Amino acid sequence: MKRILPFLLGVTLACFASTTVGCAGDEELQDSKGGNTDPDAVVLEAAPPDTYVAPPDTTVDAVVDSSVPDADLPEVEDSSPVDTSMPEVGCTSATECPGSDTECKKRACNSGVCAWSYTAAGTPSATQIPNDCKRIQCDGKGELTIVVDSLDKANDNNECTTDVCSGAVPTYTPTPAGSTCTKGGTMCNGTGRCVQCITAASCPGTDTACSVRTCLDGTCGTMNIGDGAVTSMQIPRDCKQQQCDGMGSTKNVPLDTDLPVDGNACTKDVCTAGTPSNPPEAASTPCATGYCNGSGSCVQCVLATHCPAPPICRTRVCSASNTCTTGFVGSGTACTGGVCNGSGSCVQCVSPANCPAPPVCYTATCVGNTCGTTYNGNNTYCPLPGGVSGWCYLPSSGPAQCYYPIG
Repeated sequence: MKRILPFLLGVTLACFASTTVGCAGDEELQDSKGGNTDPDAVVLEAAPPDTYVAPPDTTVDAVVDSSVPDADLPEVEDSSPVDTSMPEVGCTSATECPGSDTECKKRACNSGVCAWSYTAAGTPSATQIPNDCKRIQCDGKGELTIVVDSLDKANDNNECTTDVCSGAVPTYTPTPAGSTCTKGGTMCNGTGRCVQCITAASCPGTDTACSVRTCLDGTCGTMNIGDGAVTSMQIPRDCKQQQCDGMGSTKNVPLDTDLPVDGNACTKDVCTAGTPSNPPEAASTPCATGYCNGSGSCVQCVLATHCPAPPICRTRVCSASNTCTTGFVGSGTACTGGVCNGSGSCVQCVSPANCPAPPVCYTATCVGNTCGTTYNGNNTYCPLPGGVSGWCYLPSSGPAQCYYPIG
């Protein structure tokens, strides 16, 4: 139950007292200055003396729900219901009747008798509080009442809230985060504020290795990474390290452990105060397929000793193109089972000198790299024991003999 204070509604409810009948509730319905203990009471004006009007029903029922637009409310007709409860007072016009007209009831002279004419229920009051989800209207009994009006939406002028009526209570529901707005920013933060950003990623621009966007309390900004911070954008094997300079840019500092590895076993990987270089390794340094040639290349050989052992009667050779090959051992050089023939083969002989000593009266021969003997001939000189000279003789059978001549 609601009680309407006329000074809030712009309506004055008159109560005219008589010598025998007073206003209902006079003792309780005092104004605030007179110690009123009922905050919902209707404040009444003093009535002129020797006049009487029936006391109004000071309690007003609140309608639980009504969303009927003002334009759809029934209009007040001239044939409004007439309340004949007013004491019979003769009249020729309504202005002669006691009391005062209000929005919801007016004096009427009905067949020469004073009466109240009530405004139709639902008729809106001229005095409204805008955007409060309520409507003040007549109740059809001469009084004002407050009803829920969901079309009288609250408006907080905030782009980031949805204005609705929750019953008779104005409600401001935050719009989803990221909703577009224009006052104070470009997007709603989900709690009813229009801000520049929700996250750093929603700020304009792009991050760099040494300067990143920030979003602090809905405001976009930037933050420089501290001096000396190593960035993720490194050039490998350049003898340098990229760092932040503390002012949003990068700088390169020498890093001699960032060697310029070129994958070549025949060059060195060197950093000198941030400068890379790859000088050649020394000649004969072993490498994957042989030896370094001293110019940064891996070759089969630099020296003959780098080549594999050659076959018999051949020599190891490292050519001018650093390729292993073979040469021939000199003719007559001893080899297993004979001598080298100078063409890479080991033979029995290349001259009679390579052959074993022949028997007496024979001479050693080397024919076709094969050792043999030949008879010196009869009566040729041959040595005998004791330093005596003899003569060779070839019998009819058997080997030649050296004999001492007689006579």
